Amino acid sequence: MDIESIDWIKLQKMAGYHSIRPTVYHVLKGQTIQYTAGAPDAFVKELHRIAVSKTLLQQQMALETERLLILLEQQSIAVFPYKGAILSKILYASSNLREWSDLDLFVPRKFAKAALKTLLDDGYQFAQEETNHAYNSDTNFLDKLLFENGWHEIGLSKSQENSLPFQLDFHWQLCEDFYPYTINENDIITGAQKFKLVDSEVIVPSIEHIFLMTLLHHGGRESWMRLKYICDLSLFIKLFPDNLFWERILSLCDTAKLKRSLLLGCFCVQKYLNVALPAILESKVKSYGERNTRNILKSWENSVSFWESMSAQLIHKRILLSHQDEKFSPFNYWIKYMEFYSTPNPMEQPRLRTFNKKYKIANFFSKVVTYVWLKGFR
Repeated sequence: MDIESIDWIKLQKMAGYHSIRPTVYHVLKGQTIQYTAGAPDAFVKELHRIAVSKTLLQQQMALETERLLILLEQQSIAVFPYKGAILSKILYASSNLREWSDLDLFVPRKFAKAALKTLLDDGYQFAQEETNHAYNSDTNFLDKLLFENGWHEIGLSKSQENSLPFQLDFHWQLCEDFYPYTINENDIITGAQKFKLVDSEVIVPSIEHIFLMTLLHHGGRESWMRLKYICDLSLFIKLFPDNLFWERILSLCDTAKLKRSLLLGCFCVQKYLNVALPAILESKVKSYGERNTRNILKSWENSVSFWESMSAQLIHKRILLSHQDEKFSPFNYWIKYMEFYSTPNPMEQPRLRTFNKKYKIANFFSKVVTYVWLKGFR
């Protein structure tokens, strides 16, 4: 390894953005490197500190995820672990290699109000203080939040004694309404199975639906803009090499309108991680070509979340709009996008100005101007 050529500050930034710091530490500590004075030794020590703290926190979060699943299941509420805890358990030989920072639960919409009320009674609070005030003063607040504003998730938080608070993303829909993706909630419920998450058995989606839900987030909504997502996909491919499994996945992706998202991710796994694909994926990826990889590489290199930067937003939109399945209409996407963001949401920061609901275009541009103001000028 050529130590002199590494930009350690940039590597530290990239490892943080891509949420792969424990993996980077695991790789570096196994190398016989004679570190020069300065950055390298300090860098590895910092990675070690982060890896240890993340391991301890993730163990607590996995136990808390399991507790909440049991709590809600006891009340006959359908609830499923999403992303962090379940992916770490299924995919990684050592669960502390996958970095994750919050709990994720998916509750189908018809169970959402009962589940959210249970979590609030359990000590969780809305992440924003003004939302807690609204909830305590408005008896219909949960109905407005869950059913009127078109959102799909909210952030909750719960304090812990002598530790960081738990951060929980509560999902009652798998993505915003303007995305073209469709996953049937009833299929997730009927295909659910028992699985030992930490100490107890809980109900989780089938492995095919765990994959599909992960694909919707990693490849659909976020367009493979983090290396952690590519690592997850590569492990799915290594752990499930059977063509029959991928035939089922491709069929589900056809219905969910996620096939091109899958092929783009498989192309990256094959090209950049040198992972062999099952034959059924290999044949389809060959015809897919290198579309979007330049923009994906640019996003990896820039290491800036598309929620935080206008330029990262543009890169994300280019990738997103150019790898959708057949019959996708960019025009319809933008119309739905504008309608979605024209309606103020109780969880967002107040806009500079809010107009009457019928003035959708004005409210949308108010959202855009507020975003630019908060990110660039405040």
